[in-house]
Amino acid sequence: MEIQLKDLLSKLTSRSLKHKVSILCIVLLISTSALLYTTGIVFSCAFGSAMVILLTTLSRKLIGVVYEEPINWSNQVVVISGGSNGIGRCAVESFMQYGAKVAILDINEPKYDINEKTCKYYECDIGDNAQITRTVNDIVETLGKPTVLLNNAAIVLIKSILDSSVEDFDRVSYLGSVYLTRAILPYMIENNSGHIITIASMLAFSGIPNCVSYCASKAAINIFFEGLRFELAQTKGGENIHVTTIFPAKVTTNMFSGVEVPQTLIPNTTPEQVAERALKSVLEQEGSDIFMPITGRLSIPLMCFPRFVRDWCHSILDVASSTKHFDGNKW
Repeated sequence: MEIQLKDLLSKLTSRSLKHKVSILCIVLLISTSALLYTTGIVFSCAFGSAMVILLTTLSRKLIGVVYEEPINWSNQVVVISGGSNGIGRCAVESFMQYGAKVAILDINEPKYDINEKTCKYYECDIGDNAQITRTVNDIVETLGKPTVLLNNAAIVLIKSILDSSVEDFDRVSYLGSVYLTRAILPYMIENNSGHIITIASMLAFSGIPNCVSYCASKAAINIFFEGLRFELAQTKGGENIHVTTIFPAKVTTNMFSGVEVPQTLIPNTTPEQVAERALKSVLEQEGSDIFMPITGRLSIPLMCFPRFVRDWCHSILDVASSTKHFDGNKW
């Protein structure tokens, strides 16, 4: 094992350091350091943020020079919450094409064709922990132990903070993902293998009036799975469990119908694109944070700026009125 690890590190280092992208990364790092002394801090931070976006994108190419063994899809059991519509439906169809066994968890039965030999629908309220436990047990008995989990189920409530109940803030969009992850994780740890993918949102980094419950739940999801990733690295049997979090902008589904987002900086994302990226993360056998589009990463360094700068950005993007014409799913 030690020899294999040394060979892997040697191969990765030799191939990445000789790569032209590595040279570019070193040049950009030195340039950013120089700018800190020769220009204003705001310009330096902006340049550094752009560099982070570039390096994050390119790092996948550097790290990806060495891949794991090909996936045996006939042994994969993929659990997808909210799999009857939108992103979930697209993900179900994508994983079925690869020959995986797929479990659809939703309160609504899917209205599209599925291969009933390898794909099963389980009626389940994601916000009910007892139902989650029973459903996961059924999945293990009928399809096998889960190897991939896609936390996709969520609801959007356009209400003010005072009009929202405590349950609105966490029941499905946050706790549903926590319940399902906790129910499936023991099987992954037992096999020292698995991949947990969660659909968060760029709104995890920015609050929007009358949509605070959704934003807060996505922020909680971000921190929960960030912490889970670190915890698994220190857990016996969790070292090879990958954790991926996807932060899309507005997704063109009925759930966000009527929500208006500036398309120049943050173009819409389709459910097909998100599902394809989730599948790709499994194929790459690597966990990561994925922003769709990539410009969404700018929302992270924006939080480091003074409040008046963030307020100005909200004003320019007219964030306050983005949900005025909301006509999406009502709950």
